[in-house]
Amino acid sequence: MTHVSDELLDTLCCPVERRPLRPMTPDELRSLTIAIAAGRAGDPGGGRVAEPPEAGLATEDGTAFYPVLGGVPILLPQRRITIHDRPLPQNGRKGPPRFDSVEATWEHLASVWDTRRPPARPSPQDTALLERMVAEALAGRTAPRALMLGVTPEIATMHWPAGTRLLAIDASAAMIRKVWPAAAAPGAVVIRAEWAAMPIRDGAFDIVVGDASLGFQPYPDVFLGVVGETRRVLRDGGFLATRVYTRPETSEPIDAIFADLHAGRIGSMEFLWWRLYTAFHGDRTHPAKSSQLWDAWAAHVPDPAGLIETLGWPPGALRSMDALRGSPRTMTFPTLREYRDDLAGKFEEIACEAPEFENGDRNPTMVFRARPS
Repeated sequence: MTHVSDELLDTLCCPVERRPLRPMTPDELRSLTIAIAAGRAGDPGGGRVAEPPEAGLATEDGTAFYPVLGGVPILLPQRRITIHDRPLPQNGRKGPPRFDSVEATWEHLASVWDTRRPPARPSPQDTALLERMVAEALAGRTAPRALMLGVTPEIATMHWPAGTRLLAIDASAAMIRKVWPAAAAPGAVVIRAEWAAMPIRDGAFDIVVGDASLGFQPYPDVFLGVVGETRRVLRDGGFLATRVYTRPETSEPIDAIFADLHAGRIGSMEFLWWRLYTAFHGDRTHPAKSSQLWDAWAAHVPDPAGLIETLGWPPGALRSMDALRGSPRTMTFPTLREYRDDLAGKFEEIACEAPEFENGDRNPTMVFRARPS
């Protein structure tokens, strides 16, 4: 789908200048195609734009453009296109900016998404809990607008209040391409954008929903930036509903975690990961490194294949741990108190409920109400 509906445009704006957007005209598309061929179309990094888009969105004055590719608006600040009077240098970076390690991480996660199990993705109990809490928050609202941070299928396809208009935002092309449940979420729309620079007009949504969307952000700048953007796009009295991953106030000893593992008291590789991530975690500015998990696994599990078989875990669990070897990825887990403290200035907490499964108290679903701006 290359057509962007008027209803969607009514919520969108340029992520850089926050000006309204409109569909590019046929003349603008032709002019942009000519400029790209001549090397006069560039991105903010000084690189030449390599390929003309199938369609696009333009700022009102027509001075900047954002591509629509595969029917998905790409509203990333780094994909903003401007046309120059002269060709850009040949040695400039060509094509869209590369995300390398970050995008590679999401490409990997998208490729193994179907093998991931709770708590790495919502359990049926988590989904039912979120569904109920969203329904309670939006009770009495007619045709509410919901903004989803990420493309988690369990959330996109849950039972939403009647008439809900759902827009999802994710910065990863791979997650949108491989994980977004387009066929199972008819009427929902996805765009490619950053949560810390949302191309959304102020106060456009009644609720923002996510799955651990806040917690994995680097602290403090990106985390607080996402919190600020979330509040900006909500109307006064709107809601934020999200599952959160937390770490305990006191770290567990690594040896105790592996003692539980060998005794069969850890239900899956995902539960082991989450306990190890929080055990290796320092303060908010010193998150856990994925490579630390593999190093600890190698030191404490002399026969990985035998242990996996004894525990009855699927063979893919071993492959998923091996994928962390040498990984540069880090994971940030705030404590529950840190979540509350950091959101208190912009939001009022109205609910916090934990699922009834292994370490469920570390994965509560929380609902906040936006304080008056």
